[in-house]
Amino acid sequence: MIKKEMDSYIKYILTNKEITNTFSNLLFSKIFNVDRKKKYPGYLTKFLLNNTKDSMANVSLNDNIKFKLNIIHNNTNFKSLLIPLATKKILIHLDFNWDISFRDQEDIFALHRFGWIQRILVDSPEEQKAFYIFDLIIEWIEKNPYKKKNPAWESYSVSERIINWLQLLMILQNNGFTELKNKNIILNSIVNHSNYLIKNLEFHGIETNNHIINNGRALYIAGAMLNINGFLEIGKNILVEEHDKMFLKSGLLKEGSTHYHLLLTRTYLEVLWIAEMIKDYEFAKKISDFLLPMLECILFLVPSKKSYFSLIGDISPDYPPAWLNGLPAIAEQILGNADIICEATVKGWHSLWLPRKNNFRKKDEYEIQHKDQLFQRINNELCRFTNKDYSIIWNINSEWTKTILHGHGDGGSFELHWKGLPILVDTGRPTYMGDTWGKFTKSASNHNSIIIDGYEPFVINNLNGFRFMVPEYKKSKMEVDIKTNNENNIVTIIHDGYKRIYPDLLIKRLFSLDNKKIIITDIISGSGKHNVKTFFHFHPDVNIIQLSKNKYQLNSSFETLYMECSMEASDKIYLIKGEVSNPSGGWYFPEYGKRIPSWTLILDQLIRFPHFNTYLIYSR
Repeated sequence: MIKKEMDSYIKYILTNKEITNTFSNLLFSKIFNVDRKKKYPGYLTKFLLNNTKDSMANVSLNDNIKFKLNIIHNNTNFKSLLIPLATKKILIHLDFNWDISFRDQEDIFALHRFGWIQRILVDSPEEQKAFYIFDLIIEWIEKNPYKKKNPAWESYSVSERIINWLQLLMILQNNGFTELKNKNIILNSIVNHSNYLIKNLEFHGIETNNHIINNGRALYIAGAMLNINGFLEIGKNILVEEHDKMFLKSGLLKEGSTHYHLLLTRTYLEVLWIAEMIKDYEFAKKISDFLLPMLECILFLVPSKKSYFSLIGDISPDYPPAWLNGLPAIAEQILGNADIICEATVKGWHSLWLPRKNNFRKKDEYEIQHKDQLFQRINNELCRFTNKDYSIIWNINSEWTKTILHGHGDGGSFELHWKGLPILVDTGRPTYMGDTWGKFTKSASNHNSIIIDGYEPFVINNLNGFRFMVPEYKKSKMEVDIKTNNENNIVTIIHDGYKRIYPDLLIKRLFSLDNKKIIITDIISGSGKHNVKTFFHFHPDVNIIQLSKNKYQLNSSFETLYMECSMEASDKIYLIKGEVSNPSGGWYFPEYGKRIPSWTLILDQLIRFPHFNTYLIYSR
């Protein structure tokens, strides 16, 4: 894939001489990191100049900050704990080898970030377990002094440790454990962590990403919980000034991943609740304004009470999506939705936090904005159609998916939920490693999309593209047209992603939406003979029975659907499921490090353009 794309790119550069200088300059800047220079923005200057290391004499936990979690008294003598990392669980104990290594670096990060504290205590908030974790933190501090290039000391991990250690101390204090031996060792380390973080904030020029928001979260929460104003102000300024750089005007995170949008919304909600607890009301109002569209984006991705959250793009290794399952319900409560459709049915992040007393706005305002809408859009990024039987969500902006970090080759792809249950899905991504599974699960072939001659429809960084490629080569356009009436609704998505290779090629995907029937028509314009592969990825709960060469029965928990494909005699159509040697189909990745066999249907054609295919999905 990369070789094919590079051959195409070189040909493009050689035949477009007017952009040769652009290419040379861009390549030079990337090689010498000219545009990645670590430079702090001007708004932080006055705070950094005045920041001095605070004396430990006056540092104490803020009594005004309360968590929801109640510690249960028990006398269990713990000798070890089973903790969840990114891809596995391990036993951890006192006198642990903290220098342990794993094949996936995300497991190393997870160990040292201590995010597992939250998940363990929410699942089983036992007194002796909390004390055992307290002792593990003391041991970590003793065994892990700062060491250059140690993954434990990269700034994102430092941010996470600050927050997770402070949460443990606050929960213990809330439950009456105020006089803890060696507590000052942890408090002193958190202050040192915070001062270290201030000197190593994750500003990376044009490649600054969501990590800087987490840096700000850590410093604001540390300042609030420890009554240290210097930390508080630096964190506050980062959270305000960097917000618009990380989020689109619609409220959606720019990085091409809905799971990361959940995580960053969680970040701002935590900051909001802490700000309200310490009566930082002016700042809380600013954060509330940020959160309004961010929360609406979350509800957009949950179309009905039974629905699963639509996971588009990367899935973070920090926490599985299920850990944030309460966010849609929180969004509805905060936005004042009178008809609550979302429920937090299992324990998770929401189990830590006390509910807010006030909504952001009146209930009738919410209902007026969202009543009786068949079609809804998040600006030019996502579109959704919902009727009483099914819901479809489309990624309608190829540029949103092309971000350096967490976007996939899923521009123009879609998900289908029927009676609230997922039928056709975005498959996810199981790892960030540079192996086959890490790279090719970003491909359009792992989405409900189309591949022509083995080329990706779009240039995606760390898949078939590189940072030094000129913008003209990567650029593509996607247009969406929506027509609605009482009898039929039609969505048309057109993109020119292949013009970098075939200048006359356009892909038009037309969805005709009836009450119990969906007709998908793919119209490909252009010339010449080409190999076309069309992919449909089914949720693991969908079982497929082949009724004929081009007709399939789709069995889910509450509904039986049917799918028919128009095809020529020479076309090949096949199903794959759970083939270890094939990451380009037959798998579903509900969280980082986890894979489940699922059905993928592939139509493989050698056809002459122009051409069209038709697919019918319906219930009887």
